[in-house]
Amino acid sequence: PTLVLSGLKDPITPPKVVRSLMPHLSNGTLVSLREDAHFVFYNHCARQLSANCLDPDLQPFPDDAYIVVLRSCTL
Repeated sequence: PTLVLSGLKDPITPPKVVRSLMPHLSNGTLVSLREDAHFVFYNHCARQLSANCLDPDLQPFPDDAYIVVLRSCTL
């Protein structure tokens, strides 16, 4: 499994470029953070989602998730 975190306001790696990678990942999930740019790990939600992906007892996404756009964080 691969978690790809992306900021929708990222001028360095634009969302279009990130989305183009997803078909090449057999088990990938893209989470796009609406108000973030390139350094998404400054966002508490991004850090929590990453931690959840490492915990086998937690499933942070729906099974059929492909692109998730977070509006706010309630984790």
